[in-house]
Amino acid sequence: MKPTRIRDLLAIFAVVAIGVGVIAFAFYERLPRLALAAPLSLLLVAAFEAFTAPATRARLDGRPGTKPIMPILVARYAALAKASSTAAAVAAGIWTGIFAYAATHRGSFGYATNDAVLASVGVLAAGLLLVAALRLERACRARPPSA
Repeated sequence: MKPTRIRDLLAIFAVVAIGVGVIAFAFYERLPRLALAAPLSLLLVAAFEAFTAPATRARLDGRPGTKPIMPILVARYAALAKASSTAAAVAAGIWTGIFAYAATHRGSFGYATNDAVLASVGVLAAGLLLVAALRLERACRARPPSA
């Protein structure tokens, strides 16, 4: 499995943000209202990955007071991290597209201000998930053997 490339995540983010912005421009008043649960779920996964990364690295390094980690668990964490970083890029694109439209149309729709605030929380949550996922992926890398 190759490491996640930032340029790939940026491309995903840009395509999704532009696409959602176009959809919001055409159908915003018909879209369902935003719920606070969506960005909070991203924060929950980000917290799990943020706390798992240093523990995984410590166990891989065999630091005192840690148990050895099973290789299959490291592989699963690495797969989770790769999937989470892609999901974070998609989520950040979605929230950015919604924020861009809602923030510029606060006077047109009564609920646009609330949507802009929730979208900004969503962008922040997606950013935190992205950072946590990249840290977990990096923690799962095997170090070269020391001679």
